[in-house]
Amino acid sequence: MVQDTSREAYLAILWNVTWRRRQIRYILLTHHHDDHAGFLRSLIEDSEARLIAHEKAAPHLLEGAHHMDMEYLNACTEITLRLYSLFRRHTYPSYRVRDDDILIRGDETQLLEEIGVEGEILCTPGHTDDSITLLMSKGDAFVGDAAMNFLGFCGIRYRPIVYRSIDEAYRSWGRPDHISLPRRSLQGREAEA
Repeated sequence: MVQDTSREAYLAILWNVTWRRRQIRYILLTHHHDDHAGFLRSLIEDSEARLIAHEKAAPHLLEGAHHMDMEYLNACTEITLRLYSLFRRHTYPSYRVRDDDILIRGDETQLLEEIGVEGEILCTPGHTDDSITLLMSKGDAFVGDAAMNFLGFCGIRYRPIVYRSIDEAYRSWGRPDHISLPRRSLQGREAEA
């Protein structure tokens, strides 16, 4: 199983690594943004893998773009991302969900076990409406952009740099109870909300 696909420009790099395309059976998307779904279509066409994603990702994948109806964490992230967007389009080749793809509506505790992966999928909205987290049985979590550790100069403190609902993001952090971010990441929330 592959989690997220990055941007299409990186596809050639991956094929130069020792990957065997036909061995990829599933691709799990943490959400629909271009830096996570960018070469989904190419990868699925080359591998015949099945997609696993939240059902709310489907219309965005078909459009080949992520919605820009998002809020910025603070002024620094807004300025930085607006400047970045002058040089980078947030589009990618569209992907039409197929009948054998797996779209989830809520938490999935059995699905991964059925395909031989020890873990579960949690719906963790906030960054996007279709954000999901891959929680492995040993406690590792792949959260997409639900928690971030770059743009430190903007005071990110593990929070998403853009979001649909910051309150939902904070609620998602509390699930399950044994996953927690460093205490300092929540400090100053009221001042910035």
